[in-house]
Amino acid sequence: MAKKEYIVQVTAREELGKGYNRRLRAGGKIPGVFYNGKGENFAFTIDEAVLSKTLRDMGRTQVFSLKVESDGETKSMPAIIWQVEHHPYKKKVNHVDVYGIDPHKKLRVDVPIELQGTPPGRKEGGILEIFHDAVTVECLPMDIPHTIPIDVSGLEVGMHVHMEDLVFPENVEPFFEENFTILNMTAKRGLAATGETGGEEGEEAEAAEGEAAEAEAE
Repeated sequence: MAKKEYIVQVTAREELGKGYNRRLRAGGKIPGVFYNGKGENFAFTIDEAVLSKTLRDMGRTQVFSLKVESDGETKSMPAIIWQVEHHPYKKKVNHVDVYGIDPHKKLRVDVPIELQGTPPGRKEGGILEIFHDAVTVECLPMDIPHTIPIDVSGLEVGMHVHMEDLVFPENVEPFFEENFTILNMTAKRGLAATGETGGEEGEEAEAAEGEAAEAEAE
């Protein structure tokens, strides 16, 4: 089934500079730059609401049709969100880079992971540690997945998920040099360091240790 075309409207701009960009943002517009592998590039503005919806619906992995208004003409080109610069402390976007893609040429992009299921290790007091929230893949632009799912429903304390454990969609190849750890289920640090088990068993262990200490003192 073919993907539905997603259209993002922007307006080309010639004026540049930090002062101009601040005025744009104050007026609800976000400055951006388009570029591609052929060396073509131009600056543009996009409505803040449109960009927010695009990021929410498409993320940084899905191809859309970029429609550019310039000198009374409208051009259209396939593209993806390449980089987003956020405000240091406000929940706002300062700038966006858009990359023009060749539908027939493979891209290397980072795709976010998506956890599925509830790990039983949590009931054992374990902590789920995530070391990478995205993984790099290589594929044609239209094959880029929205997320890479990871089933953690069988993850118990002491278990790990490595890059080679992931399942990738058809026509999508993972890109990595080492089989690094994506996430693991580790024992709670306090329990791991002291060997405590908690509850009545923990109290019995503490009592036994106290009695042994008293015997040594005598």
